[in-house]
Amino acid sequence: MSRKPILVLPFVSLLALAVSLASGCGRMGFDEADILPPIRFDDGRRKVSLATCSATRLMGTCSEAGHIVYIDGDGFGVGLCGEGGRFEVEVDFSAAADGPVRISGVQRTPDGRYSSPPVERDLVKDTEFCSQAVHRRVVAFAGGDGSEGDPYRICTMEQLLEVDSCLDAHLRLENDIDIGDEPWCGFGMLTGVFDGNDFVIENMHHENSGYPSGLFLTATGTIENLGVIDVQLWTSCHVGALVGILYDGGVVRRCFSTGLLHSYSDTVGGLVGLNAGEVIDSYSDVRVTDSRDCYIGGLVGGNDSTGIIRSCYATGAVTGLGAIQVGGLVGRNDGIVADTYALGAVGSNLGAEDVGGLIGKNNGTLERSFALGQVSGRTTGGLIGTNCGDVSSAYWDVERCQQESSDGGTGLSSEAMRSQASFEGWDFETVWRLDPRTMAHPVLAWQ
Repeated sequence: MSRKPILVLPFVSLLALAVSLASGCGRMGFDEADILPPIRFDDGRRKVSLATCSATRLMGTCSEAGHIVYIDGDGFGVGLCGEGGRFEVEVDFSAAADGPVRISGVQRTPDGRYSSPPVERDLVKDTEFCSQAVHRRVVAFAGGDGSEGDPYRICTMEQLLEVDSCLDAHLRLENDIDIGDEPWCGFGMLTGVFDGNDFVIENMHHENSGYPSGLFLTATGTIENLGVIDVQLWTSCHVGALVGILYDGGVVRRCFSTGLLHSYSDTVGGLVGLNAGEVIDSYSDVRVTDSRDCYIGGLVGGNDSTGIIRSCYATGAVTGLGAIQVGGLVGRNDGIVADTYALGAVGSNLGAEDVGGLIGKNNGTLERSFALGQVSGRTTGGLIGTNCGDVSSAYWDVERCQQESSDGGTGLSSEAMRSQASFEGWDFETVWRLDPRTMAHPVLAWQ
């Protein structure tokens, strides 16, 4: 199975770029008028860990392939804007002390003539605990007794594997963990609490299982403050980067995922396969595909009657190769979806029954949500493919979705998507925000 390549420039090239950028410069080094669009950092990563302080990979969007992305401040890194307007830059924070760190990023043309205005990003460097634990040579866990007040602490891959024997405990990640080349079979049912502590687990991959797949196979407990990145799962049954099935009572909060998921049956979602619990303040940037008889969505494959999805979004492309219902956020909704949006392209190569920019088929409740991605397929809608539920104050961009109609919701022009007045009943003080000068659509307040 091929792994996603990461563009890493040779050290000499990095040094040359840095010198070029710094010549004739002030703090960020730009005497020309700021004319390029600003870069945008992805929302996900919030911490710098012991494992990554000398090479923390930050990703985001830029305006044109070939532009140089330059980051300085408490960390330093240089990279290129790649195809599709995406950048990945490894930033060195090794010289910074633990605590809040701030960087500033710009993009610049290769000739150095034009630049974008700087964009700041705040993170937290958190390396002390695991650094001390390494010196203590602990193995089972880096500390804690598994209680709510003193959770088991996890600094290494070996300690992460111990989670499977303590699924009813309170557990907390203290470091970024790279799973590496070994296939990931997934933890069993989590009934306790797993706190990612704003760190990430990366490079989880697996093929050909006949049971739910994800970091956790199933959960009735709580998973929070965690990123799972560069995930690649090709399997059957219920598939989600974070958890295959989130049962009633389970909670996913402040989590995110990136990568590629493919399922041969049942449900597949960028973060959660089948949800009967609560997914809150989370997002997914995962490409999701299927091969037959699936409900597939950019965030959640199927949202059960007890399922709640609130204050979430998805950006990955969703392609149904044999799916029944396909949605940019949720394939099939039988529960509640509120304050959400989807940006990825949604389509079906073999003619899925229901294809929607946000939801393939809605049997539940949809409130205060929108879709922007291009939609294609047999039974399509800019927002919803087929609606048998309740929809209020929900919209799609007629121009970007390339859909004039939807079975529920209201179509808006791209220009109208930039205006708060278009979104009736939305809370732009605590839930949403929109700056029409710099934003093409609303975003969630926590982003």
